[in-house]
Order: sequence, then C-alpha cells, then structure tokens
Amino acid sequence: MSASIIRVLDQYDIRHPDRVQAFGSGGGFSGAQFWRVTVAGREFCLRKWPRGKPGTDHAKLMYTTLQHVQQHTQLPLAFPQTPTRGTDPFVKEGGRQWELSEWLPGKPVREHPINPEKLRAAMQMLATFHNATEHIHHGEGNSRAIEFRCQLIDRLNDGQLDQIRNASSQVDTGVKKSFLDQFSIHGGAIRKQLQAVRERHGPQFPILGDIWSEHVLFTGDQVTGVVDFGAVKVDSYHLDIARLLGSYEDYHPGSIQSGIAEYSAIRHLGELDRSLIELYDQAYVLLAGIQWLIWIELERRTFPDWEAVQQRLERLNRRTPNGH
Repeated sequence: MSASIIRVLDQYDIRHPDRVQAFGSGGGFSGAQFWRVTVAGREFCLRKWPRGKPGTDHAKLMYTTLQHVQQHTQLPLAFPQTPTRGTDPFVKEGGRQWELSEWLPGKPVREHPINPEKLRAAMQMLATFHNATEHIHHGEGNSRAIEFRCQLIDRLNDGQLDQIRNASSQVDTGVKKSFLDQFSIHGGAIRKQLQAVRERHGPQFPILGDIWSEHVLFTGDQVTGVVDFGAVKVDSYHLDIARLLGSYEDYHPGSIQSGIAEYSAIRHLGELDRSLIELYDQAYVLLAGIQWLIWIELERRTFPDWEAVQQRLERLNRRTPNGH
C-alpha cells in the first residue's frame, strides 16, 4: 500500500484497512485507477482521478446531482463519501483528486444478451434517475452532444477521414475498414438528420452522460449498483437512453425498442423522443469507432489495457452492417 493511499484513507479515519486490492483501470479508459478497500467488514471503492480531473465546476455538478438523486430516490448509487475532516468529497493528494465510495454488489451484463427482467430494471433505474434530475432546474437549450457530433462529422469530411485512412494502423485492418466504410456510406445522411435537430430547444438537466452496460450492476435481476459518474453533464436525456440501450443492443438486437417501452412505463416518451433516441444511437454507431481511431491512430493515445480496447472495438464493430 503506497504512502499516498495511506494519507488519503487517513482523511476518512481509515488507518488500518484489512485489505487494499488494486484494480488498475477497472476496465475503463479514462485514466482513473481503482482499489477495493476492506475495513471492519465494510468494503469501499477508492478512485484516483486522472490528472486535472474533475474540474471544479464538473465536481460541483456531479456531487450536487448525486446528492439530489440520493435524497429523492432509493437508487443504489456509488455516492462519494465525505472525508471526516472537511466538506469536500474529494481528497487532494500527490497532485491528484481521490474519491471514496461504498463498494456496491453485483455484476454487469457482459458478453451475453440481457434478459427482459434485467432490461426492465435497468430502464426503470434510468427513468427514476431522470425523474429526479429534471427537477434540478437548468431550463431548455440545444444539445451539446448533437453539436459535438455535427462538428466531428464536419472535421472528418474536411480531411480528417483521409488522415485516419492513411495512418499506420494499430487497429485490426478489417475493423478499421468497417468503421471507415460505414462512415463513407452513412455519414452524409446522419449529418443531415443531426442538422435538422441541431437548433431544436429541449429540456436540459443533469444526465449520466456515459451510462453503459459496465456501469449498471445486477444481483439476480435487480439493479444493485450504479457506478462511475465521471461524465455527468447537463444535456438531453435522450443521450443516456440511447447510450445504455445501445450497449445492450450489441448482444441482444431489439433491446432498444424493448428498453424504450420499459423506460416509458416510468417516464413518458413521445414519438419525437423515440426518434431522437434512435438518432443518437445511429450517430453513436457511426461515430464511436471513428472516435477511437482518432484517439489511437492520430492522437497516439496509450491505454493501460489494450485487450479491453480491442474488446470495445469489437463490440462497436458488431453494430455496423458488416460487423455481424
């Protein structure tokens, strides 16, 4: 156990943990590191954030959102513990910010189709989260996610796609070709659909931002944990629905339509809502693989778990027309 971990745990009056188990990146790609801390029969998750994150505004939004949801729902959130000395939920140590939360039970749906009971539980969880956060007033506005996707497509059309195509490849050539071919065929149509809703004003309130199958834990068919809130932001709730259902669609075609129906049982969705969810998903299928190619082949980012990166790329490729 490092001196930094000892100093951080001391801020929570944890001085003699029974066990501290390193989990590295935890299968994620943000650059965060995780440890499982056992003390006096209780288990916690210790997280060291990437350098420079979370920013002050992001940390405030994330914490106040989770606090509001915790106060108004029974959802099993990995809520940051407040250090014994101080009111800031984050501890600063070694130039990084650290966070301690309860270690929640359960496992995500991974590498196999989700059953109807789990899908229902996941969508009821998400609808309940949105029912709570929509009361945190942020008004109406344009979706930043739509804007980002429009700008990304424009950059690709202005030459970035050719840069990717000509870059020396670290990615399986068949997977890379699948992503590039898909964009060449469908990029123009998706760009027009995105432009059609680009200036549309809609409800803007805190959403999870990057909620996918790995972040929802089940014990049996019940959701017993929701983890990783590093992407909480103010945007359109349609993004959350599309993101989570798209990750289940990887293994279970039909999850999107079934999941929308389950969500609607808790929180009403109209026809326009359904169209926006489908558009977000279509844009994700089109652009997520391309974004990974930008990170890997143009920006030359490195990731501690290359096998996990390859698995993510394979999952993304399954959603492409040539990837089945």
